[in-house]
Amino acid sequence: MTISELINELKRYPENTPVLVDGYENGYEHVISVNAISVIQNKKAAWYNGEFDRAEHEHKDNVKAVILSRNRRTD
Repeated sequence: MTISELINELKRYPENTPVLVDGYENGYEHVISVNAISVIQNKKAAWYNGEFDRAEHEHKDNVKAVILSRNRRTD
């Protein structure tokens, strides 16, 4: 999904609608930050890991992506 696609989807809802992301195992969490980082696709990632990894080095396949981070509770 791109920024444009996300904005178009979000326009369908009232402006005061909460934006949540998947919780660690179950449920949902508030988005606590929005950041742009360089990532690289890992097509061999195990099903339980994300499809993209943080890019540690410059590479032609790196992509700048926006990350919606959730609250990481420890209680």
